[in-house]
Parts: sequence; structure tokens; C-alpha cells
Amino acid sequence: MVNMRRKVILDASALAALLRYRDGHHQWATAELRKMSAPLLTCEAVLSETHFLVRDSPRALQAITKMSLDGAFTVAFNFEDEKLAISKLLEKYADVPTCQCLSLTPAWCE
Repeated sequence: MVNMRRKVILDASALAALLRYRDGHHQWATAELRKMSAPLLTCEAVLSETHFLVRDSPRALQAITKMSLDGAFTVAFNFEDEKLAISKLLEKYADVPTCQCLSLTPAWCE
């Protein structure tokens, strides 16, 4: 069996579940994220949303920074660099429901 390295997008809900022990999806997030190779791909919007979701936990807020410094994820999106591709993707998939994070990650969609 060939072990292929996949690019994995880290979403705010998975990151928040990983960081909050009492989250109903904590065990799932922990198990799934352990299967993946770092760095996971994310964007500033995901980090901002995660900060909001875990705002009541100083430990979780510190963990986001530690994970970043440790290379667990990388911010791999710059709107200015991708705005033409985003425009094309939004036109192409105008009639398909999408989440905002995926609509803002053209290099990962193609």
C-alpha cells in the first residue's frame, strides 16, 4: 500500500473540538487529527473563528499559538493572491451550496 501525503484543510469546528475537552466531538477530533500529517492547511478566518469559539478557555487560546509555533498547521491562503481564482470558482459553482472556508481556498479545490 502506497502512503501518499495528503493536504488536509483544518476547519474551526475541528480545531475547537480538539481544544475543548468537554466538546461533544472532542474524542472524534482527537482521533482523526492524530491520523493526519502536519502541517494542516488553514486560513486566518479559521483561526479567528476558533479564537471566538474557545474564548472562554485561556488554555485553548494558548494552545492555538503553541500549535502554530510547533508547525501543526500553516496559514496557506492569501486573498490577494487568489482573488481571480476565487472569482472563477464562485462563478463555476454558483448553484452549488458551499461553506465559506472552502469557497476561499481555490488552490485546494481544484
